[in-house]
Amino acid sequence: RKYGKTFREFEEYLHQRSRKLQSSSLKPNEKKRLGRAIMNEEEDWLGWKATSEALDRWIKLERDLK
Repeated sequence: RKYGKTFREFEEYLHQRSRKLQSSSLKPNEKKRLGRAIMNEEEDWLGWKATSEALDRWIKLERDLK
């Protein structure tokens, strides 16, 4: 809900932002600000990925026990 995207959409969003960070058209202060934002978003991505994987394992375990 935080980003209004699915996990896959969020991954693509991060890839696009990373490509933008590598762009030479950004001013140094813009590059620094974008880099910080991307780091925060990547932390959210890691948490989201770990939670999704844990949920998938629990769902599989539940199915296996039935």
